Amino acid sequence: MKVIQVVPSIGKESAGPSYSVPGLCRGLQTNDVTTELHFLDAIPEHLLDVTYQVENYPRQDKINLGWSPKMLQGLKRTCQTADIIHNNGLWMMPNVYPLWACKGTKCKLVVAPRGTLAEWSLKKGWLKKKIFGWFLQNAVLRHADMFHATCEKEYEEIRAQGYKQPVAIVPIGMDLPTLATCHLPLNTIASGEFCSSVECIRSKRLIIW
Repeated sequence: MKVIQVVPSIGKESAGPSYSVPGLCRGLQTNDVTTELHFLDAIPEHLLDVTYQVENYPRQDKINLGWSPKMLQGLKRTCQTADIIHNNGLWMMPNVYPLWACKGTKCKLVVAPRGTLAEWSLKKGWLKKKIFGWFLQNAVLRHADMFHATCEKEYEEIRAQGYKQPVAIVPIGMDLPTLATCHLPLNTIASGEFCSSVECIRSKRLIIW
């Protein structure tokens, strides 16, 4: 089996897909799935020695839509021999190209919205998203063979938009240290702190401790 992972950008380490998509590629490759990762801009240092194939492309626009004819060409070429193309995110050209690339092939399209269909997210820049959706993005959602939701809430957001395709609920995995690196006695209870910034419905920032 051959799976293509597509994400607009992978360079911003604080962005969720920059961590989780390479992790997904690593997991697929470990399980004998031929895996490719396609994105825009330079290859970050942490992806220089991975075992799966990495393809990066230049962007050719100044309005942050990720316009890249070379990316489209690359995806069309690799879809000829792929089984699945997995699109991560919405509202940029790299999130549209997977549909165009897999047309006329046996390659199936999986769409992972990754929070972009949440009510609060749709309200941010709603007019631009409305226009982009009418002309480009909505067709991708309508023609997806399957959706990938990372939680039950995202499954509900997909259904709330009226899409009836199958949805696979697969949470984002996390890398944990092996027990061999932990030197605590067996009867010791370890504790820690977790801090994260999340977006609430009123578009204010919350801090979780």
